[in-house]
Amino acid sequence: MDNNTLDYGKLIATVREHYNITQQELGNLIGVGKTMISNYETSYTTPSVRTLEKIASVLGMTLVEFLAFGKEGNCELSLPRAMQPTSDKCIRYLQFKNLTKEKLETDFYMDYYLTVPGFMLNTADQYVCVKMPDNSMKKAGIRKNDFVIIKMSDAIADNSIVLAISKLSGKAVIRRYMRENRFVTLIPDADADNYSIIGYDERDAEFEIFGYVEKVLTNIQEM
Repeated sequence: MDNNTLDYGKLIATVREHYNITQQELGNLIGVGKTMISNYETSYTTPSVRTLEKIASVLGMTLVEFLAFGKEGNCELSLPRAMQPTSDKCIRYLQFKNLTKEKLETDFYMDYYLTVPGFMLNTADQYVCVKMPDNSMKKAGIRKNDFVIIKMSDAIADNSIVLAISKLSGKAVIRRYMRENRFVTLIPDADADNYSIIGYDERDAEFEIFGYVEKVLTNIQEM
């Protein structure tokens, strides 16, 4: 699953040349100019995950195949193409210990990538995936090392489980969100008492909330 060593510019150029199309032709296919394709290939501009998905799609590949092309020199997979899911969604995976507001808000940044079947998520929405760092939400069914898929959203419903980052310390937490008037409480769901309850007034918010937990994946092994 490790993808942080890929040179996206070289990957785009390699795949484009393999299919014998020009920068202008590829640009026309994904709705950008030749200069933008050149910028991608020279690493002057880093393509977003959406752009990589679009390039893969117009060339008849899933994003998984596209990224495998860059690592293996071809797009052959272990299963016949007909058996491969055709609606996979690629999600940015960010390491929790180094999680920052800037990384969350930078569309192309990812430490790794995770692919899930498209039917699991709304493909029009933005998601990030993090690994649960502790057992603070164990009673809610989210245990340490589970992969948590966060829907990036400003619309947070009461009683949601959210990803928040402290504006003071930069510390990230996953907690249950409770709001009463202007007062917000971020509550752990665990038997142990060593996980703190966080409370603050929205007029002077200590934490910034980036989204809420939509899916939890368990027993996932990193490659």
